Amino acid sequence: MMSKNSFLASIKENNKRRTWLWIVASLFWFFYYPVAMAMLMSRKRGDNIMDNLVGDAARLRLVQAAEGWLSADRILTAVCVCTAAVVCAIQGFSYLYSRKKVDMYHSVPVKKSRRFAVIFVNGTLIYLIPYTVSLLFALLVAGINGGMNVRNLQMGLTALLLHGILFLGVYGLTAIAVMLTGNLIITLFATVILLTYEMVVAWIPQWYGSEFYNYYSYYSCDDMMFFSPLRWFGQAAEAAAKTKEGIGVALRTEWIALLAGLLLAAAFAGIAYFCYRKRPAEAAGRAMAFAKTKPFVKILLVIPFALLVTMEIRDLVGMGNTALFAAFGMVAAVVLGSCVIEVIYEADIWAAFRKKSQILISGICTAAIYCIFCFDLTGYDAWVPRQEELQDAVFLFLNRDSRLNHVDENLVYMDVREYALARPGVGDTEAVCQITAKKDESGHREDAMWCDVAYRMKNGRVVWRKIPIDSGEVELLDRIMGSREYKEAAYPLYADEAYESIRQHKVKELYFSNGFKTENLAVKDMDELRSAWKQDMEGLDYSTLKGEFKTGRFTIVLEKNRRASLTYDIYPSFEHTLTFLKEKGIRAEGYLDVESIESIAVTNFHNELREAMAREAGRPEATEEIDWDALSVSRTFTEEEDIRDLAEAIYPIDMGVEWKDDDVSNNYFVTIHYKDGETDSSNYRGSNNARLITEKIPDWLEQATAYE
Repeated sequence: MMSKNSFLASIKENNKRRTWLWIVASLFWFFYYPVAMAMLMSRKRGDNIMDNLVGDAARLRLVQAAEGWLSADRILTAVCVCTAAVVCAIQGFSYLYSRKKVDMYHSVPVKKSRRFAVIFVNGTLIYLIPYTVSLLFALLVAGINGGMNVRNLQMGLTALLLHGILFLGVYGLTAIAVMLTGNLIITLFATVILLTYEMVVAWIPQWYGSEFYNYYSYYSCDDMMFFSPLRWFGQAAEAAAKTKEGIGVALRTEWIALLAGLLLAAAFAGIAYFCYRKRPAEAAGRAMAFAKTKPFVKILLVIPFALLVTMEIRDLVGMGNTALFAAFGMVAAVVLGSCVIEVIYEADIWAAFRKKSQILISGICTAAIYCIFCFDLTGYDAWVPRQEELQDAVFLFLNRDSRLNHVDENLVYMDVREYALARPGVGDTEAVCQITAKKDESGHREDAMWCDVAYRMKNGRVVWRKIPIDSGEVELLDRIMGSREYKEAAYPLYADEAYESIRQHKVKELYFSNGFKTENLAVKDMDELRSAWKQDMEGLDYSTLKGEFKTGRFTIVLEKNRRASLTYDIYPSFEHTLTFLKEKGIRAEGYLDVESIESIAVTNFHNELREAMAREAGRPEATEEIDWDALSVSRTFTEEEDIRDLAEAIYPIDMGVEWKDDDVSNNYFVTIHYKDGETDSSNYRGSNNARLITEKIPDWLEQATAYE
């Protein structure tokens, strides 16, 4: 027999006024999980019938469809969980909005701690029980239809755990919003602000830094979202969705995110309870429950609002009278924001200008932050590392090394910054400091290469800058890019420990491509290929990248994760690698077999005419009014001699020109047409499009594609 004073009895009593929420939650999750899964499985089974898929292929489609719906990183599910948390928190404590209900509840001889615990726990159960039951039914439906495997079961249980942590975090944050406010509308605004404020505050320095600093690196601002349940959930969910080595591996890797999410939820619940105990009964119906929080909330809202408005006005104005309009926008935003918030506080339009001191404080703080960035009062751009204080430096040429993938030992893709910082940087501090000191001079050159650099100081501090490097600084760049540390950070396969972790996974495919033709290699030869490639990489430096066109590349595809394919370039000076390929019967010299080509189509865009017409018009934007297609001239060449001449100049568009963009013409676009039966042009792993190497373009081509 249940005691009337037991906690469960109190839960049952609280449920009497929350029956409608139980019904809505149960129906929603029932339709979202088991019903939607049944519909999804039915559609995929129909697709299998239409596509004549049977056996493992048919089952794979069902399994993948179920995995997509059960995945913890599905945005729609996360939005639904957050919505449920907001609704449960507001509905549970909604009596606080009414003075009569507050008097009624508080007249009952129940401790505040007991009442808070009953409402809080009951709100959690309203989400947890329907969600869990519906998820289990969805797993059952997927299993009956052949869409289940061990991984999908893990995905479902992981979703249950991660969504539970997300719910508790948003639930606790919304409960705080309820305690701090006195009516529904303000509570909703407060909830949105609490969820997004940290993200906005973290984004402002990035926007201002990129606007005012010449050498700003986006990596300068670390991830500052420490108090948002969305951050920790997203981090753990992304890792769980990406790894193919089992969900347990991902969760062990991201245990800090899980623990942080739980601790954050517990902290929010504690803060909500503290505010609940201190909340005055007369706060019902007011905008803010605690009068002492009003000025702090106002100032903390007005400052980022004014900063955002000021920068937006700068962008709208462009180059003209920027400072004047920015100052006007800042003053207007501070005054308007302060007045609106004060009117909301007092529910009186005439109260707009009552707290003039708070307007002044907000304005001063906003102007101070703006001036710090505008006049670089911190010396951000002027900073240059001292050699005696510098330990090493990590160089990231992201726009040039973007083709390289970085994965950890579990084949989970890593952020390039995270990967690089986990390894030693370039230890030639003399070269690093010299090339950094020349940034002001290099920044004025059109051929400057921009690079994100992490300077790791001996005191443990990491300083990021994005600096321009003169492409003519060959000697310094060779010292930096020819170092072992740079290669291990830029080319994961070069590092022995990284290669050993890759070898622990089953390799599905190994192949070579020269941009046009793809040749399969035996997986058992991977060690030999990597050994030859690493020997050649010992001599790789900036001079190699700048002076040689790629002759091809090889790709390793790992069976556990198709997306974790690792591709590395091969250059003409890579003697050991080319010898290995030759021994395997692969011709790596030259891109094309002329005998297999039917014709070559060349399009001359005549960029020089476009630029001349723009100059004549006297305004750069005039290029948008030019009929681009009318200026282009296309010709198809079928004569063997013409084909041979063009083949000498052709460079596969699929190979990329990260370091040699200036050596390849942007004026021509080439399409190769092969003879019937030839397979050099792969429909799946190659391209028949190309560009022309500037210095090898035949003299007759310009006349042959002249604009008439």
